[in-house]
Amino acid sequence: MKVGLVLSGGGIRGVSHLGVIKALAENGISISHISGTSAGAIAAVFYAAGLSPEKILEIIVKVKPGNFVRPGFPGYGLLKTAPVQKLFEKYLPVENFEELNIPVTVSITRLKDAKTCYYSSGPIAQVLTASSAVPVVFTPVKIDGIDYVDGGIVNNLPVEPVAHCDKVIGSLCNPIDENFNVKNMRSLVERTLLIAVNTNTYSRREKCDVILEPEGLKQMRVFSMSKAAEIFRIGYEYTLEQMGEIKRRLGMN
Repeated sequence: MKVGLVLSGGGIRGVSHLGVIKALAENGISISHISGTSAGAIAAVFYAAGLSPEKILEIIVKVKPGNFVRPGFPGYGLLKTAPVQKLFEKYLPVENFEELNIPVTVSITRLKDAKTCYYSSGPIAQVLTASSAVPVVFTPVKIDGIDYVDGGIVNNLPVEPVAHCDKVIGSLCNPIDENFNVKNMRSLVERTLLIAVNTNTYSRREKCDVILEPEGLKQMRVFSMSKAAEIFRIGYEYTLEQMGEIKRRLGMN
């Protein structure tokens, strides 16, 4: 049985995907193909490159925001993406998609026509950077002269590339906190992005045999880097709690 795994975007909340992957692996659920966007794409690529979820978490904790904060002015974003790409090139043990242990498809958004584009071959770092380039926060990434931005803006649950699998698991990390209060510009941007990326997942959820979305993530801010270890734990423990139902839906009981 081929099991596809789809990992959504969601800023630092995406670390929960690593906990999900760890719990699935420990319970004998082998993944045949991973599709991801933004933070989900990062988790997918690093795991498929042979790094354990714990090792990926270690890298995330070690990398400080100051390592990739470079003003983007003059330009179309607050921050430049070049330092982000350099981080990927530094920590990824492979350069091309073809070298990954598990096939991975990364989705990015083509800015000129708002189309989702899928990459599963060739160099990884630039595509991964584009998939994580949140508009306004980061400048767009040019690939072959064309501007691309965060894949989650148009398709935050890119299930299409794993539709050929027998079963599909969707891992989402953006549950909406109904008691959220806007306190400043940063929280307004964060809330707006969450609403946007959640809206485009609704129709795609139905294409998944299993949907995992830890409620414990509601209180986690999208840019709270200091919460990475806690977010990892939330994803891991939630998946373990759901394991009986997961296996039932995959036909493993």
